[in-house]
Amino acid sequence: MNSNSQLQVELQGDREIRITREFDAPRQLVWNALSKPEYLKRWLLGPPGWTMTQCEENQQVGGEFRYVWVGPDNMQMAMHGKYLEVVAPERIVRTESFDLGCAPQAGEQHCTLTLKEIGLKTLLRIIVKYPSKEARDATIASGMEKGIAASYDRLEGMICTKGFRKPGQFCWINMLTPQPDEARDFFGKVLQWTFFEMPGVGHGIRVAGKNIGGIFDIHSPQTPPGTPPHIGVMVKVENADAIKDRVNELGGKAQTPFDVFDAGRMVVCQDPAGGRFDVWEPKKMQGTEVDANEIGAPSWFELMSNETVVAAKFYSDLFGWTSEAVQGGPIPYTVFRQEAVAVAGMLQITPEMGSMPSNWATYFTVKNLDECQSLARELGGNICMTTKQAPGVGRFCGLVSPQGVYFYMMEFEHA
Repeated sequence: MNSNSQLQVELQGDREIRITREFDAPRQLVWNALSKPEYLKRWLLGPPGWTMTQCEENQQVGGEFRYVWVGPDNMQMAMHGKYLEVVAPERIVRTESFDLGCAPQAGEQHCTLTLKEIGLKTLLRIIVKYPSKEARDATIASGMEKGIAASYDRLEGMICTKGFRKPGQFCWINMLTPQPDEARDFFGKVLQWTFFEMPGVGHGIRVAGKNIGGIFDIHSPQTPPGTPPHIGVMVKVENADAIKDRVNELGGKAQTPFDVFDAGRMVVCQDPAGGRFDVWEPKKMQGTEVDANEIGAPSWFELMSNETVVAAKFYSDLFGWTSEAVQGGPIPYTVFRQEAVAVAGMLQITPEMGSMPSNWATYFTVKNLDECQSLARELGGNICMTTKQAPGVGRFCGLVSPQGVYFYMMEFEHA
């Protein structure tokens, strides 16, 4: 069988086809996109010109599904089946039968899908068993590989963790520190960052040759007095001035937008609970395009809030994010999503955490958490949160640099 660098479709035995495809996204994200009708209707379309007009999905053992598509010249195709096994987010076994179109494929197919986690990437494997060799070969002859490739390319575009960030996603970080030279030395060693000079402004940060942010002197005239050392987060938007007005309408606070040379337009904002963030309308500078898998890359953003209900509504109304409660830990956790993509998390600040303002935290990818912790301590850093386990995700901890900058490190699980 033919294959390209991403999709492989191969014959297996007399009646089976094996399909493999790697996605630049975490397994849970791929699972969500394979499971929820609102996402399926956006990517499971086959070649250009087709739309999904019906998507009935009951993804549990014994549950049934039915998809209906309409293509060029009002051609129709429909498929239905029953779920035999569902193990989230790892495995699906189901039957598949076409009742409209695809006449050569008449009969029931048996489909087994597995998702294997490889860090922040996911390997999808599908084995489709046909009722006969003739049915299998007719499927191949129909050009099904092109339809599968187009659908999975579309899915990749929805959930990819690399490439320039889309509006509503975090696109840049700005570190403010009283000792920028010392900070470059510390983070360069711990997170393997490299730097480039931005004359008269500060230094840019690079990971794997890609720009991710900047380091600036907190004592500069542009910084309000009393600002603590921190890593600021920035969300890409299409219209900074409109966002400024919307922030104020929703009960937050937004300063006057300003141009950063010819790179873009920026607004400094604060949510109603006090969490500070910036927005960025790109001109010549789009923001980061780094792969979140890379060592030192920002891979997760987390809001610690004193008013999670208020904050959830604010960000949902401002950026169009949806919020989803996630179970499994002692503290309730919320995941913000933009379409299928998980863009950030949120948790409530508890009395046990002490008195602190609402704030955005940034997680950075590391290869070996224990080694990075040891190195950080040797260089004068301190552990402010001991190592925790996020089931199905990885191990993480919180640190503070010798310059007083708080940050998190994440070692993702590898299957």
